Amino acid sequence: MNINNYILRRKWVKVKEIKRVKKLLTLVICAYNEGKNLHRLFENLVNQENQNFNIIFVNDGSTDNTLQIAKEYMIKNENCIVISKKNTGLSDSRNMGTKYVKTPYFMYLDADDFLDRDTIGIIEKRLESSEKKLDIFKINVKSVSEEEVIVERNKSVELQEVKGTEAIIELGFIDKLYMLPTVYVFRTEYFRKNNFEFEYGRYHEDYGLIPFTVLLADNVTTTEETLYNYVLSKNSITRTKDNKKAIKKAEDTLYFYKQSILAIEELKKNQNNDGRITKQVYRKFKQLYTNGLIEKLKEMFKIIQTEKNEELRIEIEKFFENVKKEMFQKYKNFVNREYLERILKKDIEGVFKEASEIEKEYENTMYRLSQINAERNVVESTSGRLAEIVEELEELKQEREKLLNYNDTIEIAKEVLKESYDELKNNVGPEFDKKLSYIVKKITNGKYDDVYIDINHNIKMKTEHGEYINLERFSTGTIEQVNLALRLAYIDTISKESLPIILDEAFAFYDDERLANIMRFLSEEYIDRQVIIFTCSNREKKIIDEENIPANVVLI
Repeated sequence: MNINNYILRRKWVKVKEIKRVKKLLTLVICAYNEGKNLHRLFENLVNQENQNFNIIFVNDGSTDNTLQIAKEYMIKNENCIVISKKNTGLSDSRNMGTKYVKTPYFMYLDADDFLDRDTIGIIEKRLESSEKKLDIFKINVKSVSEEEVIVERNKSVELQEVKGTEAIIELGFIDKLYMLPTVYVFRTEYFRKNNFEFEYGRYHEDYGLIPFTVLLADNVTTTEETLYNYVLSKNSITRTKDNKKAIKKAEDTLYFYKQSILAIEELKKNQNNDGRITKQVYRKFKQLYTNGLIEKLKEMFKIIQTEKNEELRIEIEKFFENVKKEMFQKYKNFVNREYLERILKKDIEGVFKEASEIEKEYENTMYRLSQINAERNVVESTSGRLAEIVEELEELKQEREKLLNYNDTIEIAKEVLKESYDELKNNVGPEFDKKLSYIVKKITNGKYDDVYIDINHNIKMKTEHGEYINLERFSTGTIEQVNLALRLAYIDTISKESLPIILDEAFAFYDDERLANIMRFLSEEYIDRQVIIFTCSNREKKIIDEENIPANVVLI
């Protein structure tokens, strides 16, 4: 960038850069014609209880008094530098501002938003208290009106220093506000090392970047505290009625969806990511983009139809068709393969709960439909409101049909699950309990010989005194033995093939006697199966050598 774009003289900038290095956090603020909001923003920053931060203010070619107000603040506050450039958009402005960050951490702050008075202090305290360097610290956000009245508090979960892949799964990016770069504090070195940049010239640039910044992070922390105030502006670009802009936004949303899915698929194939992109992470990542795209397209679809953009309409319909196919396939797999696991995990109640929620939604829709019908009868003699009501009525009818179809699907799933559960309980259950008791007797040297699962899914085991008590009342070592027996009994009961048994650090809580028992049992009982044991301990190898158990030992 040309140095003349700086409002400050070269010498002054160098002095300030020396002072800024001591600070922990930089706020990168980008603005285009935000003069009406800047007094509130700068007053908010002056009143922060903790002043240990720098400001990089990027003026994106404003034609109002934005630059003048920023200069006035800069003169009064030594922690601020101002960059002025031609109007090239928000993405380019953010990228430019980020290049001049000198502190270990930074965050973006929109010129029309503001922070709580203690935001900087809380952020600094959390960054400094972390045992390891945080790559990302996500704060929570509340939506406020232009009059600063709270409209909604963004719901979130609190995570303490987890991998980015876990954060993706836990956060789920349920709310669109999670995509806002302004609610994330980034470690500067991490951000630059991965060459993160906002793509120039496109709407919804956040969608193409933010999920990846979380995904690739080694250390992510979130907080439930609402520290950032997101102002719902009436003139926001997200609320435009400009049809051409709406179409451009739809096209860009589809673009980021395609590019992001291709990128995650490439990461999944690339072994250099240390296997972090599991099937679960991949599905969650794709889901968040799919859900985000659906929400955006729902807002714009009417405009797209009005404009008769045939190419875009076909592309969107193709996307929705693919989503339908994926959902159908997911349902089929659930019924055919996963229902036994769900029952064993006590998740059958979750299915019925989901069905109940669908029924409630259907009832609410029917009630709304009756209200609309009543309203239509009242205003049939008028023409002004009637057209709107008819349109809304048609939408509700479509929604009703969709819910009816969905409800039918849920009812089928409920029937299949109920039949399968009854079959499992009557046919498989006794065999499973018998097998479980046999394994427990073997690996405990006959100390415990009778185990079963009651109707409430509680594991009961007979003590030496002949009393049946819940499993959680036994020692940790015994519980671990029974948990392993449960898995082995499930394999022996359900699987009719001699597939390999893989155990990863399964014996960490076993004492030497228990470990010797289970190693002898595995070698004798599963002679027709391959048993693969992963462990960081030498105890298993020692027992194998002492008991002369045939095994191939690989040391890494």
